[in-house]
Amino acid sequence: MPYPNFHSARIRSPDGFQNIVVLKTLPKGIMIYGGKLEGEEKTTEQSYRFPKDRFTVSEAKTWLNEHKIQYILFEPAEIKKMSKEPEFYELNDIDVVVKGKWKGNTFTDQMLDNIVSAFNELKGKVNVKFKLGHDDEQKLIQADGYPNIGIINSLRKAGDRIKAHIIKIPKKVMDLMNIGSAYNEISPEINPSYKDTTTGKTYKSILWNVALLGEQHKAMNSLTDIHNLYFADKKFEPEYSSIVLNFAEPLIMEQEKFNCECIKCGYKMESEEHCNTLKCPKCGSDMRRVERPGVGQPHNEEAKLKEEEVKKMELEEKLKQSKEQLEKFEETNKQLTKDLDDSNAKLKTVEKEKEDIQKGLDKFAQTEADNKINEFIEKYTKEPIGKILPAQKDNVFALLKTKGSETVKFTVEEDGKPVEKEGTAIDLYGAILDAIPFSLIKMSEETVQETKDKTDSDNKKRLEEQTGLDVVDDDIDKKAKKYAEEHDVPYETALDKTT
Repeated sequence: MPYPNFHSARIRSPDGFQNIVVLKTLPKGIMIYGGKLEGEEKTTEQSYRFPKDRFTVSEAKTWLNEHKIQYILFEPAEIKKMSKEPEFYELNDIDVVVKGKWKGNTFTDQMLDNIVSAFNELKGKVNVKFKLGHDDEQKLIQADGYPNIGIINSLRKAGDRIKAHIIKIPKKVMDLMNIGSAYNEISPEINPSYKDTTTGKTYKSILWNVALLGEQHKAMNSLTDIHNLYFADKKFEPEYSSIVLNFAEPLIMEQEKFNCECIKCGYKMESEEHCNTLKCPKCGSDMRRVERPGVGQPHNEEAKLKEEEVKKMELEEKLKQSKEQLEKFEETNKQLTKDLDDSNAKLKTVEKEKEDIQKGLDKFAQTEADNKINEFIEKYTKEPIGKILPAQKDNVFALLKTKGSETVKFTVEEDGKPVEKEGTAIDLYGAILDAIPFSLIKMSEETVQETKDKTDSDNKKRLEEQTGLDVVDDDIDKKAKKYAEEHDVPYETALDKTT
């Protein structure tokens, strides 16, 4: 069963649904219906509905095809009847702009292309209306309750002219056009320049409105008066297919101007540039636009409400998309945070391993350095060199361990000449030892030994004089004890034998 205000495209039978509700509302009032099927948790789409005041049947089907939506049944909206005739009619392929020169303005092929292109891009933003005359107020038809006498639904270029598809034409207007003597001329209103404030794009030569012209009926107060003038006491059955409308000269409108107001001092001015680009000539502050009725604005409350509804739906759709993007961002951020935590944990492990390796390398390097010092000490301690005494080994090791890694400069004698060299403390100490004559070292060692022997002898004599006993030094004592043990003789006998 058709709906009174919607074209409906059924994509699935309603059988099996628990409850069918509105799942989503798209721009221009398109509603998607659906619900949950028996035994399922997720929702399933069942049908699409298109507001008939925004979509013709062909436009709705085109939208479905463009979005690749397959449907099993399409039902146009219910057609209201008035006196056994539809309330509204439509005209197709009506000439609205013709190539040529009109009142000093030349309409070229390029201009015709621009008009069609701008109409398609601005559809939904600039509503091109079918008007009765060039009067913006349209009081004659508003007296009968109509905001205008039709809507320009689409344009197409055909040879040297632009043809229009006009919809929602009241029956009384169709009757008047059909008789030919009341209203039978078409005159376009061309705006030479229009700037889309939402995109910033400027269009040249756009179709603003299309006017239906005819004889002036100043004595008539309404469309009904004119209609009754021609059809009083007559039964008129119009043949709409025979309607012929002549093309009249276009009305070239003045370039749109903006009413601008200073946000600070309130100074008002009119400008061809958008107010946001201007500064107040009085105080230099920013300007803002003050809407001017009748210029790019709805001409009635119904149209205004529809435009606001469309904007609201578009905002809701953008809000939904923003929420979805935010959810994706939060999910991505959560994953990135986890990845960062994992990376930090792995980095700490690697740093610990690196630290352990470095400690091992340092220990190995120290061991190598110590071995090098010990090799040096052993070299200069062993005979026949013997330039480092055994008692000096620990002190030499401590010195070279402290200064061993430092680089120093020193001088050595080569071939009787001083030569400057650079090396470690080990190299320096080695050079010092190499410079000491061997005889000097031998003499020093012998002097030390003689001094030690003399000191031991003096100490022995002094002890014997003080005690009156013979003093046996440690070496003789050890030899005597060993001899007594090996030969099983008294200590005195072993002492005589060993001394």
